Amino acid sequence: MPLVRLCPFYSSMQHYLLSVLGSKWRNVHLAMITAFVDDSGTAPDQKVAIASALIVESKRIVALDKEVAALALDEGFSFFHTSPCVAANPKSDFADWDLEKRKRVCGLMRKIAMKYAVSAVSVAIDRDLYDEVVSGDLRKEGGKFHYTWAVGYLVELLENWAAVHHLDHVPTEYIFDCMGETKRNERKAEIEAVMQKAEDRKPGYYIGHYAFRSSKQTPGLQCTDILAWTCYQFALFKLNGILPHEIGKDGFWEFEGYRPKEVEWLLAIVQTREQLKQWVAGRLETR
Repeated sequence: MPLVRLCPFYSSMQHYLLSVLGSKWRNVHLAMITAFVDDSGTAPDQKVAIASALIVESKRIVALDKEVAALALDEGFSFFHTSPCVAANPKSDFADWDLEKRKRVCGLMRKIAMKYAVSAVSVAIDRDLYDEVVSGDLRKEGGKFHYTWAVGYLVELLENWAAVHHLDHVPTEYIFDCMGETKRNERKAEIEAVMQKAEDRKPGYYIGHYAFRSSKQTPGLQCTDILAWTCYQFALFKLNGILPHEIGKDGFWEFEGYRPKEVEWLLAIVQTREQLKQWVAGRLETR
């Protein structure tokens, strides 16, 4: 039996939440939720930017972490990253995997995401459309980066979700992917600005309740990665007519068709020109 199975399991996410909440953990963890937020399409040559989130009850994070760690051990990868897996990237742990194994492991990661997340939300924006419609001073409000705008909209949707489910009495803990190697960069700064705006809207609920973490040490972000990649495939098809990879096609319909207790699990929004114009008009009216 491998030694790793005999060692006590360490969850870096539980350690983080304990360090943030301290003695308050026992009082609030039963009600608290964590939103793992990941991106796809942020490279300059990609046509669509997307922000996606898995909403997980914080008390279930350790179980999620254990299940992803067990899958990684069984299948032989250090951490899961969807794009290199699907492409069998020669510089990745997935280089020698055949298509059937890639499909199977992606399917298992989707099932872990659906098992532990109570809901999922995704927002996609056509990068060229955003550049065309959101210009001038509005770019400062919407964000220089397309992903920033998607995150702002995503945060509003998650706030609405918490209110509908009577969970808005406790702040949601947001976990963002590190978004680069340096501690400070423009993209991070814009996300911090998004969270400051949310804090202005609802004081005490955002500042101190978000963090940037490496997906390599955060299984919740690895599960969100396959959600973001899958929704990106769907958005590319809807906006540009680009046929998705078969893993993306199968994955989207699995996510979209998931209905625990007959309730829609995934809200996947692909922003249209008209919707974006309405957002611009709304911002102009408030000036």
